[in-house]
Amino acid sequence: MNNKNDIINSIFKVSNSENISTLIKMSEGKNSLLYLLYVSEEELTPSCISLKLNISRARVTAMLNSLSRENLIDFSKDDLDKRKMHIKLTELGVQTVRNNISTMEKVLLALGNVIGEETLEQIFKVFEKISDNKSNDMLCD
Repeated sequence: MNNKNDIINSIFKVSNSENISTLIKMSEGKNSLLYLLYVSEEELTPSCISLKLNISRARVTAMLNSLSRENLIDFSKDDLDKRKMHIKLTELGVQTVRNNISTMEKVLLALGNVIGEETLEQIFKVFEKISDNKSNDMLCD
């Protein structure tokens, strides 16, 4: 097995590659929030988004305000509890997520061409082992 310094150096090299940096950009920050809304089967509240993305409510609020100014999301009040806000994607938001997914698919195809499908599949298996999907599987009230 490589020593820890070799592994750390490899991580920095990989994270600075164009393909990997594109994948990272497409899967963090506002893009992760947009994707969460896209795959959710329900309209989400800011509290629920905070739980699922494991980020502070203040950060969620800042991201939501920014996405609203960009016309990527809409807010609606809960019918039963007027203090609760629900968030959903606008058509522009849906198209943005679809474009991001398309970009990611192209990058993954390019990576597969470079490292091979079998190696790419092994990387996905490693990601599954080390990822903490519990927060995304949480049910919100």
